[in-house]
Amino acid sequence: MTVFVQVVKVEKSLSQVDSLLAGGLSLADVSAKPCTMYDWESPELSRILSIFSSKRCRENCVYLLEVLDRFWDDYYSAKSTILTDATHCGENRAVESSFMKCIQSFKWIASRMDEDLHYPTDLFYDSENVRSLFGSVAPYAVPQVGESVLTKLFWNLTVTSPYFFLGQVSSSSLKKAIGFKTEVSYCDALMVLKYWITSKVPFRAR
Repeated sequence: MTVFVQVVKVEKSLSQVDSLLAGGLSLADVSAKPCTMYDWESPELSRILSIFSSKRCRENCVYLLEVLDRFWDDYYSAKSTILTDATHCGENRAVESSFMKCIQSFKWIASRMDEDLHYPTDLFYDSENVRSLFGSVAPYAVPQVGESVLTKLFWNLTVTSPYFFLGQVSSSSLKKAIGFKTEVSYCDALMVLKYWITSKVPFRAR
């Protein structure tokens, strides 16, 4: 199967796992014997996200989210977590893979509320629960829907309207794994209210 970016399996000892990944394990989980993890990494995706984020390639980031959404359930979802080796660590413990950490560690998700790029965990999934409070003017994540537009992008053709096919992330497992907000906290409400006041944009919750 050919996919947009390759994700490779890498064997690591616990001492080789970076601090973010190892944070999923407590010191009590580490026995005297070496603990082995079979991690998932994607150097290709890391390079793409680094370039898109640093150069603020907003339109490309929107398309990238759609690509991941299209392939997530069939290919990438199984690579978003890893298990510690039961033989050495006593039990299988699921933690996020380096591949998943990579997706979460860059500011690359576009928002409907501004022209900046954001960490995935800073944005909302456009759900009925959130819309009942914020309506349409809120920091919702922006995916891109439409195969014809994707084809133009990756063949380096001109895209006239980058949001002509605006839509939702369809994979529920991607929505959960990437960390989009689905509940509104007090801090979230104050942040959006401040934006409404300073921007003076019209809004109406429904």
